[in-house]
Amino acid sequence: MKEEKQNPNSDIQKKVLVVDDNRDFLTLMEMVLSRANFKVLKAARAGTGIELAHREKPDLIIMDILMPMMDGIEACRALKRAQDTKDIPVIFCSANADKNLVLQAVKSGGADYIIKGFSRKVLLEKISRVLSE
Repeated sequence: MKEEKQNPNSDIQKKVLVVDDNRDFLTLMEMVLSRANFKVLKAARAGTGIELAHREKPDLIIMDILMPMMDGIEACRALKRAQDTKDIPVIFCSANADKNLVLQAVKSGGADYIIKGFSRKVLLEKISRVLSE
């Protein structure tokens, strides 16, 4: 059996906040990230994700874009305006590969963008790269 790739500085458990309105996706991400030794926080709404980010100060946020009430791009802008969350990197994760949407996500402060349907390996590589920047 292949060994799970550990997160950088695996002796210190990093916190990842996953914000997505799809509960099945949240559960899947929790399984994948927990196996890679991350502490996983979950939120099903952007507003809840913002509150959790302020309270828990995660090392990284993985954010869906298309969510009801407030989308991920708006949420990222709000996080980047706040002094206590502005330095938390955000990786956008969406089923939408539209170039304009990707550009908006990056302009809002996103560190990276990943299209849903990705492999565990690709996800962990992107996380590792963003956390080491």
